[in-house]
Amino acid sequence: MINRCISCVRIRGNTQQQLISDLCSIRITQPERAFINTWVHYDGPINVCTSKGRDHHSHKAWICIFVCCASRSVHLELVSDYTAEAFIAAYIRFISRHSLCRTLSTDKGTNFVGADRQLQEMLSEASAEFTLVATYLASHGTQWKFNPPEAPYFGGLWEAAVKSTKFHLRRVFGDSTLTFEEMMTL
Repeated sequence: MINRCISCVRIRGNTQQQLISDLCSIRITQPERAFINTWVHYDGPINVCTSKGRDHHSHKAWICIFVCCASRSVHLELVSDYTAEAFIAAYIRFISRHSLCRTLSTDKGTNFVGADRQLQEMLSEASAEFTLVATYLASHGTQWKFNPPEAPYFGGLWEAAVKSTKFHLRRVFGDSTLTFEEMMTL
């Protein structure tokens, strides 16, 4: 009788143990400042309006999420479009607050690949008067790492940050459309 009862069989069932691999080395190294090793991902699109009032026009914007590998701290930047130039501007705003990153890991999004190519071109085309800046960036530069193309499981930490960001932003502003400045403040 016990073997035929569905609820009894479910209760007596053995639970499986998930196999977990070791954490990557950049997550378990000695304590360093926040965002020295950073993962980046985009969330969105979300609608933001140009101005308040009756005839406001909304457009798409994205949230660029920077996640610290060691402490799992999150930094959010609002980005107006999905281009390499917009990401470079968001990255400059990010490093002005948190300093340069040693490693920056992303998926192979077209905006990230384009931003990497543009930054490499700007560094290689530095003129003679900017050689000091070029050497500083080369010696203190950021190493950009991309995930393998068919490996979505590599981004578990930043996908959790995306989920948390979406959850909390929907709780705060719901269905209302905010202006770009209100969204930056939020």
